Amino acid sequence: MKVKQDLGLTLTMTALDIDAVMQKAVTQPRSYDIADIEYFPIKKVFPTGVRQPMDERVR
Repeated sequence: MKVKQDLGLTLTMTALDIDAVMQKAVTQPRSYDIADIEYFPIKKVFPTGVRQPMDERVR
C-alpha cells in the first residue's frame, strides 16, 4: 500500500452505511481517525463536538 511506503502508516477501511457512520462518529469518536461523512448528515454529527474540520491548506 502506498501510504505504508510513503508515510509508514497502515490504513484499515471499514465500509458502513450512512446511519452507521453517523452513529459510530457520535458514540465512538475515539474508534477512528478519519471518517468520510456525506454532507447532509454532517449537520447532525458536527454539533456533537466529536468532529473537527480538516485544514485543507496543510498538505
